[in-house]
Amino acid sequence: MLRYYHQLAQNGQSPFDAPRFVVAYQPEALLGDQAFFQCDILPEHDTVSCDYVVSFRLANQDGQTVTTLASRVTTGRENDDPFLEVRMDTSELAGKTEVLVPYVTVRQIDHVSGEWRTLYSDVRLAPVRLRHNNLRFARPMIIALDRVASDEEVTLAVKPQSPRSAVVTAATTGKSPLKRLVLAESLLSAGSFRDDDTVAGVPPGQTRLFVRIDIDARTHCRLSVEGGTINERYTPYWRADLCRTVGPVSSLEYDSQQNWGAPWNVFRITGRPDAKITLALDVKGAPQSVATTLAGVIAGNVRQTATLSGKRILVTFVDTTGTTEANLDYPLPPAGSYRRTIPLSEYGEQVHVYHAYALTADGKIAFSLPVVVDTAPKSGRQTVQFVDSQGTYDDFVNDHAEESRSPYGPADLRTVSLPVGDVPYFRLSLDEGVGIALNDAAIGHQFGQAWIQGSTAGRTPGEAAGSGAVSPNEAPYEWLTDGWRGGALRLGESGVIRIRSTSWPYGALTVSARLRAGAANTSGSASTFSIGPLTARLDSGKIDVKQRFTWLEASGAARLLPGWNHVAFVNDLSVLRVYVNGDLVAASAPATPVLQRTHWVPEIRITPIGGTTPLLDGGIDQVEVIGCALDAAGVRAVYSKGRWK
Repeated sequence: MLRYYHQLAQNGQSPFDAPRFVVAYQPEALLGDQAFFQCDILPEHDTVSCDYVVSFRLANQDGQTVTTLASRVTTGRENDDPFLEVRMDTSELAGKTEVLVPYVTVRQIDHVSGEWRTLYSDVRLAPVRLRHNNLRFARPMIIALDRVASDEEVTLAVKPQSPRSAVVTAATTGKSPLKRLVLAESLLSAGSFRDDDTVAGVPPGQTRLFVRIDIDARTHCRLSVEGGTINERYTPYWRADLCRTVGPVSSLEYDSQQNWGAPWNVFRITGRPDAKITLALDVKGAPQSVATTLAGVIAGNVRQTATLSGKRILVTFVDTTGTTEANLDYPLPPAGSYRRTIPLSEYGEQVHVYHAYALTADGKIAFSLPVVVDTAPKSGRQTVQFVDSQGTYDDFVNDHAEESRSPYGPADLRTVSLPVGDVPYFRLSLDEGVGIALNDAAIGHQFGQAWIQGSTAGRTPGEAAGSGAVSPNEAPYEWLTDGWRGGALRLGESGVIRIRSTSWPYGALTVSARLRAGAANTSGSASTFSIGPLTARLDSGKIDVKQRFTWLEASGAARLLPGWNHVAFVNDLSVLRVYVNGDLVAASAPATPVLQRTHWVPEIRITPIGGTTPLLDGGIDQVEVIGCALDAAGVRAVYSKGRWK
């Protein structure tokens, strides 16, 4: 497109000898919105007067056509690039399909002869995922049809091994060598396949993982693998010169924070499940070691502590994805089959829609069909509420305010039944016990992840009160061993948990948490608990809750018991309801529905109220954010069972 507009500006002529077609569409569409498909037509030099008919056939993951959208435009001058857009209302697809695969056909109609000519026929593009109440990627995908390879075939299979991992197999059959073969989810790259990722490339009985090692201090390390090998190491910023093939070797030395102070490195390790991974710290000073196994990393994040120069530090081993930037090339032959193990989230999104794409050496791209992976442990269906918006996502983003435009009324509300796995959900178990990263299983902060902010004076279990730089009452956070169930966290007045912005639902939601009330639960004691857009003032016998953006308010009588209590806030796009220890204690007056689409950073705080004795001591555990409004029975089930999933 830049080439076309640049040459038009220079001499008024098109640089092309044949028309070009640039397609844009959403890789994710919100249920209730209109999904858009656009095409910009860049005419050729000395173009003929003609019409173009562009059609988008949308099929489900089984190949069945759901609908076909088409539009017709006219062009007769090379400096006139006609644009067309078609839209599809997704409301009628609720519960029927969660994936649409676009196939594009372009036909030309000559104005003089009336002849029809097919320029492109059923060109398959990357899938569109239909999401309820949340989008991870609101940006469009843009691709030129002449760049889509017609003689390349990419297939993908994903087989979950457990709720935490899956085996991915991608195969290609074509004529051109590949610059890269990438596993993707929407616009997110999960890493490129390597030439030794062939099915035969991993010895029998062994596995290959990308293990991220975080060390919250700068030190010289030695990484050793007994029963396996280290194949690659890479560091932040995904530059080619920072992605290094180092093996296969059984050990190597490195500085933990040599590149811009980033605390992590990723190692590609091949070995038996019982292969022992040992990390020696401060190898040039007073060395000490921490260790785990590949099976331990697959089972969950491994966190260990060590002491360097008298300071307690945290070392974390994380099973992560390939982490390679999608623009780095890993050449492959034209045909081959490749296999890799990838991690799946335990606390966040549990339905994934993967696809693979191959980029050839001559700049063409081919997409596989999508594969849906559902690892949700909770089966069945859930009643959800959504808004039939009659517009696209961008139609309601307000350029002049943080609040989104929400011109909806009660008549725009819809209620349907969806599989439980399609409901946005994340949980903060708060049982990490050390560090500041919560639900941390990737390189960047992805869906459902959070982190603690505050002074580094936060304490871990076993550290003496006052061992930090500030007094215990002033510490921004403290890890607890006596949580509601297992470990927990205590937030001080200056402590805050920040949550990845794309994790929060746009509309209907249920927020659940365990809060600890102090022993001094008497008249005059009060605290504020805020989570996302919700702020609750809790007095010794009353609770007042306000929800930002919606401006809903609910107040009622409620008394917390000393120790752990359950609070839940439920918004069904009309009424805000408040529950304490399973009982409904407050409800707002009905209001018009609001969707808050603009990305912002939700946070969690527990603060005292000036002039009062704190009602809450800062203890918090088992936070859940559910992208639907649970009914009273659902809230009581969470209260009694401990969590929704």
